[in-house]
Amino acid sequence: MPVKRRGGDANLPLPISIDWRNRTCQGHQCLGPVRNQGRCGACWAFAATAAIESQLAIRPRGNMIVQLSQQELVDCDQTSRGCRGGLARNAFNYVTQNGIASWQNYPYSFLQRQNGTCLARTTPRTAVTMTGWSQLEPHNEYDLLTQVTYAPVVVAISVGENNTDLTSYAGGLYWGKCGTKNDHELLLVGYGFNYYILQNSWGLSWGDFGYLYLPKTHNCGILDRGATYPVIDDWD
Repeated sequence: MPVKRRGGDANLPLPISIDWRNRTCQGHQCLGPVRNQGRCGACWAFAATAAIESQLAIRPRGNMIVQLSQQELVDCDQTSRGCRGGLARNAFNYVTQNGIASWQNYPYSFLQRQNGTCLARTTPRTAVTMTGWSQLEPHNEYDLLTQVTYAPVVVAISVGENNTDLTSYAGGLYWGKCGTKNDHELLLVGYGFNYYILQNSWGLSWGDFGYLYLPKTHNCGILDRGATYPVIDDWD
C-alpha cells in the first residue's frame, strides 16, 4: 500500500520487514547498545535515550554517535518519578528544555536521585537540539510500521506484576502472559511479517541478547498507547 514518507515519494510501498539492528550510520550501528536498568524502574528513561540516540545517528545532516545519560533523567526530570516509573514523553520534554549529558559524564548508578541531588548544572552537556516530540494515534498499526521505517520509536506494552513468563523469556516469539495495562516502555526497532522487534533494557542475558520478538497477534497491548518519538531539528 502507498505510504507518505518524510520529504519523499508518497507512492513508495511499506516494507515487508525492517530491522535497524542491521543498519550502520557513519560506520557505526544506528542503535545504541542494549543496557540494563537493574532494579530501578527507569524503563522510560532508557527507551527515551535510545530513541534520541538513534535519531541523532540516522538523521540526514549532522549525524552524531553518542550515548546519553539515563541517570540524569532519573535524577532531574521532576515530571516523572525516577526509579518508580515515568514516561518517555516526559523525558523528551526535559531534553527539549534542558539538553542532556552523555553517559560518560553522568553515568548510570542503578539508584534514584543520587542522595536527592540533580547534577545537571555541573555536568557538561551534549549538543542535542530537539524541538519536541510527537505521538502516533493508538490502535493504528499502519502508522506505527510506517514511522519505524524512519527511525525507532518508543512503545509501551502490558507486562503486569510478577510476570515470570516475560522475565524468563529466552528468545523466539513470545506467547507468554501479558498484563492488563501499559506499564513498560521499550524501543521498537523493526518488524517482520508477523512480529515486532523490540530493544529492552534488561541486559544482554535476557531474551534474544536483550531483544524481544512480539507476535502481532499477541502483542501485549503495544497498540493501546500511541508510540512516541523525539523530533530533531534537521530532519527533512
